[in-house]
Amino acid sequence: PFLWIDTERLRIVAVLPGMLLSNEVSNATLRQLQQTGTPVEAFAGQFIDAVNAWLPAFLVGSVLLFSLAVTLVSFRRHRHVLTHALFALHWTAFYLIVAGLLRLLPQNWLVVQQISLAAALGWLTIALRRTYDTGLALSAAKAVFLVIAFLFIFVLWVQSAVAVGTLLVKP
Repeated sequence: PFLWIDTERLRIVAVLPGMLLSNEVSNATLRQLQQTGTPVEAFAGQFIDAVNAWLPAFLVGSVLLFSLAVTLVSFRRHRHVLTHALFALHWTAFYLIVAGLLRLLPQNWLVVQQISLAAALGWLTIALRRTYDTGLALSAAKAVFLVIAFLFIFVLWVQSAVAVGTLLVKP
């Protein structure tokens, strides 16, 4: 899993290539767990189930937001909006495949981040060059901007899912 509750440190942790998010479990939630006698592990399981139920919906929203970013960097190419949406969908699929494959590697954080960043920038540069018929330097510059935008969108994706999970699961 890329999102879990660290029951020892009482933190919600999300790990994806390019980012590590960590939120503390709120004091109010911890007090409610103590009052009701609910083990943290049971709460963690319910929380992850609730978050996982909402992740696909937030993923669709993330793809749409990313297609807007692609439209922004490719506005002079006079492509149909569907082209940008399909490009965003392919990019997201590539990112999630890389994320899954990188979970199989030893968890040397720095190496994993460097591999994922190189793969992301390489794939995105080539894809932009082929899809939008731009030069290598311009495609690389757009790729850097889009990777930053994508990671920002994914932070919103994960934080939104965590917020919904927090609202849905009451200790």
